[in-house]
This record gives sequence, C-alpha cells and structure tokens, in this order.
Amino acid sequence: MKASCSPAPNAIGNRIWHDINQNDIQDPEEPGIDGIKILLLDAENGNSIVGEVFSLNGVEYYFTNANVAGGIIFEHDYIISVNENQTKLSNINFISFSSANSGSSDLIDSDTLPFGSNAIINFKSGLPS
Repeated sequence: MKASCSPAPNAIGNRIWHDINQNDIQDPEEPGIDGIKILLLDAENGNSIVGEVFSLNGVEYYFTNANVAGGIIFEHDYIISVNENQTKLSNINFISFSSANSGSSDLIDSDTLPFGSNAIINFKSGLPS
C-alpha cells in the first residue's frame, strides 16, 4: 500500500514577549506583546522579504503557505527579523532584545541575535529548532 497525500503544512512562528526582568528567559508572568511587525526573509535569495505578519491573538505570530510569497519551502534558509524601533516596543519601555540561548531550556529562552537595530533568527525550515 502506498499513501498518496500532501505533506503536512509548514508553519513558522511563535511568540514575542516582554522580558520584564531582563533575564533572557520567558517567565510565566511575562506578557506577550501584541502588534509587533515581524518579517520573514529568504536567506537564499538576497534576504528578500517573503512574508510580513503582526503578533496578535495572544501575541502569537505565524508564517504559513497562505501568507508567504511562493509558500514556505521545505529545508530552505530563512531569517525572522524584528526591528526594535517600533512604537509598540517604546510603549513598554523596551530596553533591548533578549540574548539568545540563555538558561538551560531552549523552550523558554530567546533565539534572537542582534543585527543593527533588528533582532534576527536564522534557521532552516522543516527542521526542529
């Protein structure tokens, strides 16, 4: 028997949160931030913008085949980028983006790296982060 079905849909996303105590860890009491503009860049094609979303509905954001130009390509290099000069960030007394890979659990820390006035995450789609 041979299964003939479409591959599972890809989605890229997660949560933007306010690291109130600046410990670079997403603590249970730290709120998410709605209204943050997040860009998806195609790292294999000159870092061109292929998607743009805003964090909402519980401060989550997702890029899917429906909102990414050409759809999400499996095993493709992308960059998530957030600019620090957004009004929503200045409204919460934003100081700086959290440092990447702090603490002992990758499930609750930040994965961002500083790049000018942006926080970025480099990754390959379809692989666990």
